[in-house]
Amino acid sequence: MSLTSSLALYETACEAALRLPGAEIYRFSARSQAEAARVAGKWFMVLAQVDGTQLVNLKAQPADVQAILRTQPEARAAWHMNKTHWYSLTPGPHLDSQILAELITESYLTVLETLPPAKRPDGWDSL
Repeated sequence: MSLTSSLALYETACEAALRLPGAEIYRFSARSQAEAARVAGKWFMVLAQVDGTQLVNLKAQPADVQAILRTQPEARAAWHMNKTHWYSLTPGPHLDSQILAELITESYLTVLETLPPAKRPDGWDSL
């Protein structure tokens, strides 16, 4: 299924993130529309609406960010984040739920690599 609407992108991203061990989604503040998914207190996804379009920011290794920007038509330089380690996805016909879930999982694993083993949630290594 193509994720061509902001609502579909948002809902699919939240569902994919919450399937990951130890992941949680939280809103930055009551006034903020931005939310983040994190594991062990570290962000691996940021959700925000900018100029009426839903964005999903994901983390990756710098070489992977560049590859994603070259190969994914819906990928853009990260909104409001470090553009070396983060990129944004927007709704569009080339982005489907499977690709989105894979990219979210890769972002999650990128963050877990930086954590000491004792802080990694049970079940993460079966992904």
